[in-house]
Amino acid sequence: MTPGQAQTLLQQAQAYQHAGRLLEAFATCKSVLKSRPRDFNANYFMAILHAQQGEMDGAIKFFKSAVKINPDFLDARYNLAYALNLIGMHQEAAGHYEKILKTNPQHLNAQINYANTLNILGRYSDALASYGELIRLIPNSAPAYANRGHVLKQLKRLDEAIVDCDRAISLEPGYAEAHFNRGATLHELKRLEDALESYDQAIKLKPAYADAYFNRGVTLHELRRLDAAIESYEQAIQLKPDYAEAYFNRGTTLHELKRFDEALESYDKASAISPNDNRILFARSSVNLLRGDFQSGWREYEGRGTNQSRAGNRALRRPRWLGDADIAGKTILVHCEQGLGDTIQFSRYVKLLKQEGARVLFAPQPSLKGLMQSLGDVDLVDVEGRDLRFDYHCPLLSLPLAFKTDHDSIPAQIPYLFADPQRAKDWADKIGGHGFKVGICWQGAATKMDAGRSFHVREFLPLSEIPGVRLIGLHKGEGEAQLLALPDSMIQTLGRDFDAGPNAFLDTAAVMEGLDLIITSDTAIAHLAGALGRPTWVALQYVPDWRWFLDRNDSPWYPTMRLFRQQRLGDWEGVFSKIQLALIERMQSAGRA
Repeated sequence: MTPGQAQTLLQQAQAYQHAGRLLEAFATCKSVLKSRPRDFNANYFMAILHAQQGEMDGAIKFFKSAVKINPDFLDARYNLAYALNLIGMHQEAAGHYEKILKTNPQHLNAQINYANTLNILGRYSDALASYGELIRLIPNSAPAYANRGHVLKQLKRLDEAIVDCDRAISLEPGYAEAHFNRGATLHELKRLEDALESYDQAIKLKPAYADAYFNRGVTLHELRRLDAAIESYEQAIQLKPDYAEAYFNRGTTLHELKRFDEALESYDKASAISPNDNRILFARSSVNLLRGDFQSGWREYEGRGTNQSRAGNRALRRPRWLGDADIAGKTILVHCEQGLGDTIQFSRYVKLLKQEGARVLFAPQPSLKGLMQSLGDVDLVDVEGRDLRFDYHCPLLSLPLAFKTDHDSIPAQIPYLFADPQRAKDWADKIGGHGFKVGICWQGAATKMDAGRSFHVREFLPLSEIPGVRLIGLHKGEGEAQLLALPDSMIQTLGRDFDAGPNAFLDTAAVMEGLDLIITSDTAIAHLAGALGRPTWVALQYVPDWRWFLDRNDSPWYPTMRLFRQQRLGDWEGVFSKIQLALIERMQSAGRA
């Protein structure tokens, strides 16, 4: 077939395309390619036909052929990049945009898509530069400013992000996405009420804006307006029925309102949409364990993943033990995960492994190695930088599943951790023996997990007014600044040397041995006091962490512990009123009042 004949047939194919006779257009173009497979125009037109039919794999195949034949024809490369974007091959698309812009820096559509692609890829520094170039080319582009604001937010340059969002809104007041990005940035800045206003404006401008309803729900949740948060998630779901993240967040919010059956139903819907999301399984476990369904709960708890473990891939080279093999005479590596309180609570299981006849290598967090030495005949190791030899491994919080723990078999022999006697004596001498000594803690690390568990130190004020009570602060770190607003004499602090070394809680454990009582929020201090067998009262939020179960004032994990629960969401005043009365009664019964 001569070039002239090919051109005539392609003109005919284009006529078929314009007339909507696509099958004939395909057939005619295909006949040209059969005779002239390297004909640029035929490959390019075949790609266009595939794209018009939504057949992106075919379109990409022929666009690639066209680009290979004529690399300098930028429209073919641009369409290839665009098609790659459509099927999620963003990295490859970015490479083609880069080649276009190297040849023609003024190619506006390539610059727009390149910046957006870098944004999708999380290459935020590159995206920032690309949006800057786009703004240079189109100084009054509201989308460019709004998208650059999003990138600045991702780079944690939040004040600059707000400036860009505001600039986008000034250029185009009806641009809903700019209001949305502004709301997301204000949320990061903890300006939550302002964030709500921005989301509401985005929804007013774009009533079917599912993501705005979702983000609005997240902000309402953080404001502890849980019923309103659920309504917002439900509006997002109504607009986008396959919105797995909205179902998931709705489930977690229902959980916090004690609407457990509805929470599980919401998790199930999220799982049906996103079956490989292990967070959903983990969330279900929190509901089932809280309600005492150990059989389902421990199995689902494996959904947490163990990537938080410091053992990483080193442990995965050996079989994972979940109670399904005889370990007598074998060596098992138990590696820590999650927080310090989790390690303190579940380190008790290490002794059960010893009773099975295993040699145990236990890898707690480095800061807990000093405390964990009191476990006894256990080899404490650091999994990093050491050639460890073992037959099996097990993440620490998988041991309850391995031992098939239920209410009747919780290993609650206490104490299983011990303070250093000399250190305990030294601290007892420093603190002195007068008064009814109450160690207190009001806050854990300021993480998402701590939301709702902590309370302000001023809640202890009524206890400080009980004659004879001495409040002794066991808390260090975030939250200490709250003490500045209290009377100097209200709480005795233990100085800068208290637990100042690399080992966590050695001094805390020693101090606890000389106290009459520990009163604390749900944090590692509670687990340490319980593991030491010290008399401990824990103040719990309305729906506590699963390990405290429901509707009981004792803990099967810690026999010396008493639980005080919120009866209404956020009602710490009611909790501390009960603690105050209980403390007076305890002192009276001990003859200390």
